[in-house]
Amino acid sequence: MGSVSLCMIVKNEEKHLRECLLSVQGVADEIIVVDTGSTDSTKKIAAEFNSKIYDFKWVNDFSAARNYALSKSTSDWILYLDADERLDENSKQLVKRLAGEDGLIGYFCNVVSPSEAGSPSVMKFIRFFRRHPGVKFSGKVHEQIEPSLRALNYEIRDSEIVINHVGYDIDKSALKKKAERNLKLLLEDYKTNPSPYNAFQIGQTYLTLEDAESASKYFLKVLENPALDEAHIGQTLRYLAAYEFGKKNFAKAKDYVSRALELIPDSPIANVLAANIALEFQEANDAAKYAKIAYEKNRLALEGKLRAKFDVLVNEKNILLYGINLALLINDKDLFEYFYPKVQALELDENDKLLLSFYHSIYSSGNVPGEILSRFDKFKRKIDVRILAQAVKYLTEKGIEAAKLLAREFPENFELLFNLGEIFLESKPEQSRAFLENAQKINPSDLKTMWNLFNLYFSELNLPKLEVLLSNVKKYHSDNLELINVMERIIVKLKNLPDASK
Repeated sequence: MGSVSLCMIVKNEEKHLRECLLSVQGVADEIIVVDTGSTDSTKKIAAEFNSKIYDFKWVNDFSAARNYALSKSTSDWILYLDADERLDENSKQLVKRLAGEDGLIGYFCNVVSPSEAGSPSVMKFIRFFRRHPGVKFSGKVHEQIEPSLRALNYEIRDSEIVINHVGYDIDKSALKKKAERNLKLLLEDYKTNPSPYNAFQIGQTYLTLEDAESASKYFLKVLENPALDEAHIGQTLRYLAAYEFGKKNFAKAKDYVSRALELIPDSPIANVLAANIALEFQEANDAAKYAKIAYEKNRLALEGKLRAKFDVLVNEKNILLYGINLALLINDKDLFEYFYPKVQALELDENDKLLLSFYHSIYSSGNVPGEILSRFDKFKRKIDVRILAQAVKYLTEKGIEAAKLLAREFPENFELLFNLGEIFLESKPEQSRAFLENAQKINPSDLKTMWNLFNLYFSELNLPKLEVLLSNVKKYHSDNLELINVMERIIVKLKNLPDASK
């Protein structure tokens, strides 16, 4: 097996360093620690692990410090970590095995960064490579090793090595402070090296600083000279799609996200964004398709069965609830049934569970059990009546008690009452009439309501109400002469019947 040097640059890392060095025990034959001005116990901790410690004057250039650390290493292979990173326990044997390979090789490793929201980002970086005197880092910040390796004809391979990063799991103010420091260095570097990679990193940093306008300008610069891999270009397009979506420029957003998905089809975030954009164009089937893809790709990534070069994964609870809400919003029974069993496994508030059971009952059986109806007040406030008004279309004759309850609870919602009236036209005409009459009180000019009521009154031979309806049609729709003529002829015929209603 080839020997391995761990190369690090540090400053005031007493909080993180010990755990980092513990994670490489049994793997690193040599530990190189380059200190750029610590005033805490960082060096003391490094010494506990028999590290070779060197001082380096900070010159606002991460690559300069990294390259100094490389110059002090003597092993066959280089593993480089930051103090807030740990080599995953399950990756130790893999590193040792890969160190036995011959030739100039660099390995992509999976750097996993959790967040408070539980949505980890997974990014691939070359962190393990054979040592060579010509290898150099480049870039003052977000330093790169890949260009140097490729220039030296290294074979670049993927690997399952996992490095767990905890440094960005910090409060917002600390994260912004770090971004402000990085932005200054990136902008300085961009003056002399206006590369698409630097433009991409500047764009991401502006996003961290919540300056989407400035971020978009640099992401556009990336596209002007797209000499980057597909993952970076795909993410650039995703960022621009999100920016235009936020500005309500939906056509532009759709174009960007479509191009993004050609390059990063497995990205959960890109697929969620595509679903949201599809909704704006009332493309319900596409929205459902993208939501399912987002969940499936996210699940595979969380299980380690799918690795992108870099992506932000979505908290599984959030993506499942997103899928359920989307299903309700577009009234897609199949999509609801796809997500519902998965959501049931989550730890949810009791009232949220009741609400989901309520909708599941409507979709699955066309009825709502009395047990759920008896607890309606517990989840009533969580109901979006606009969504409910569409969902009730799946109620059947068995769901009449649920329909009556909903009509009582939401007596001012025209769409809900109208839909309830329509679905019970055949099975429960008397109850349908009650729903439609209440709907008409809210919107007396709605022609569909009038026509449904006209048919119901005709079936009852209720001449007085038919005449009132005709009068209303003439009042609100005097230009609809064809309908008026039809109604008048029907009423005349009814009047001529010997047993016409009084």
